[in-house]
Amino acid sequence: MERPHWLSLTALTALSLGMGGLNEQAIATTFNNTQVDQSRFVVLGSAGGSRITILEQVSNARACWQESSNGTVDALMTRFDFTGICARATDRNGYSVRVGGQDLGLQYTLRTVTQGNQIILYAQPSSGSGTLEIGRSRSAASGFNRIQLNPGWYLSRRTFNGQPLGHLYLTNDLSLAALTSASRPIATNPAPVTPRPTTPAPSPAPIVVTPAPQPSRPVGSAPVEIPVPPPASGVVVTRPTPAPAPSTGSPTIVNGIPLPPPPPSVSAPESVAVLPVPSLPPMPLGQTPPGQVGSARPPVFSGAPQPASPLASSLGFSFRVVVNGSSPDVQTRVRSIVPDAFRTVINGQVVMQAGLFRDRATADQMLQRLSSANLQAAVVPVN
Repeated sequence: MERPHWLSLTALTALSLGMGGLNEQAIATTFNNTQVDQSRFVVLGSAGGSRITILEQVSNARACWQESSNGTVDALMTRFDFTGICARATDRNGYSVRVGGQDLGLQYTLRTVTQGNQIILYAQPSSGSGTLEIGRSRSAASGFNRIQLNPGWYLSRRTFNGQPLGHLYLTNDLSLAALTSASRPIATNPAPVTPRPTTPAPSPAPIVVTPAPQPSRPVGSAPVEIPVPPPASGVVVTRPTPAPAPSTGSPTIVNGIPLPPPPPSVSAPESVAVLPVPSLPPMPLGQTPPGQVGSARPPVFSGAPQPASPLASSLGFSFRVVVNGSSPDVQTRVRSIVPDAFRTVINGQVVMQAGLFRDRATADQMLQRLSSANLQAAVVPVN
């Protein structure tokens, strides 16, 4: 695929989609499709949501997502500048339905609905019946869940005059009549469960507890003294001294920092000193990817930065720490503190994103670290 042609062709695609007067036959004649490598795509749905997100692994520079054994997916691309590495489609401008060689983007809308512990992907007709089930997830956990496409369904790419476009199809080679005749109804709005009335249990009768009478001491009697024997003379209580651990000849490494050797054993167990262990400054959760610790010199990016990811809020992040400016000097200084910081655009301004956080206290810690390095950092809410 030749990505340099996409920009001009994408504009042509947007113009074609915006022409509401196109009928089904015109779309089928204008656009075709071509096969894609299914292993480089993942279709995602979220519990309680109604739309899907399709991620594409464009190059092998870095992984764009990571899937767990239960079908949940971590969108790794939201934590680095994925320009030229990953691509995503989040609405009907980026994907649609193609059945029996016909583009049904104007007749069907892709939707998801959560039923029990599954997320169902289906195509809803704009009028009439004939809902088409396309796939289901294995779980409905919080965050993203991978939707496995049903047999016969696959992803393909839209083409125009033989040139590939960025638009993707959820594709089935059977005719629309064959699919609708075999489709089963989907409860897109499940009926709410009406609770059954319950009869409250009668309140138990209060239990009265009568305290037992306490024996009284005769008036004027003296208290009973219990003699306590004095400790035996000459007895000294000491703590046992543990045997020193055998030396291995190499220092102990904790978080990449060698610890000092243990102090020599002394005769008096009470005088053993405890040496402090150096601690590392806290890092924001999920900000340092594997393999980035200890890099000799962080890279400096150039060109147009990627806009801020709209997936951050759906993943539960509430605050974003940014640094004003993106010059090579600013990039180097920021990445010396946060190795995976990257350039992005927020409110029309190019900044360096240093991290995403779920709580303000952790975001303020990162803000303080950057400000201590004389960087113009700020905490902004995730929209």
